[in-house]
Amino acid sequence: MAKDDKDKKAAKKAAEKKLKAKAAKKAKELAAAKKSKEKAAAKKLAAKAAAAKKAAAKADTKKAAEKLAAAKKATLKAAATKAVVETLPVASTPVLTTLAAKPAAVEAVIAPDGPTRRQLLVTAGQLGIVGRHRMSKEQLEAAVAAH
Repeated sequence: MAKDDKDKKAAKKAAEKKLKAKAAKKAKELAAAKKSKEKAAAKKLAAKAAAAKKAAAKADTKKAAEKLAAAKKATLKAAATKAVVETLPVASTPVLTTLAAKPAAVEAVIAPDGPTRRQLLVTAGQLGIVGRHRMSKEQLEAAVAAH
């Protein structure tokens, strides 16, 4: 009987050892699976971050290109304006030379319909008229005349 008890204890210990080994193996497998999932999630996150960075760089490049195009357009416009102004024979005619000394007279010659809206805005600003930026040219004329 003592031998049976020893055999039972040995069998029980062997079974427990086997169960512990099986549980350890299962725990390692679960840990490895969890680690691979975390690695895959980190890889996806890194890919998303890289895509976002690339999109931001592309947007910045597009903005820079738009700014460059606007600057080129403004430069061309300024050059064209300068060329037109340089070709005008202002100093060759005595009437325009005398008018050049009087800016108000030049404005009257250039704008026969009266002052421009911009000129009216400046005048309204000097007079302290409130709401002038929302007014039309006709409203500005009336407000300046009334003041």
